[in-house]
Amino acid sequence: MSILLQCRHCADAIGSVSKSEVSETMLGINTLSQKEQEEMIEYKEDGTMIIQSICEQCEDTLTKYPEFHELHYFIH
Repeated sequence: MSILLQCRHCADAIGSVSKSEVSETMLGINTLSQKEQEEMIEYKEDGTMIIQSICEQCEDTLTKYPEFHELHYFIH
């Protein structure tokens, strides 16, 4: 089982790590509200956890074009 990090804007894979290497506490998941967890984390049937984050390219784009924050998805 693994934890996958995926950009919530462009859907690019950011990285992955084995669940045996880190805990949810190490990732800070325990600091998120229930609503934030529901919005950011998806659990697959095989036990894989997908965490929605932001890749560097999308972060740069959001810095240049702050109005893009209103969009759920954009292509860089």
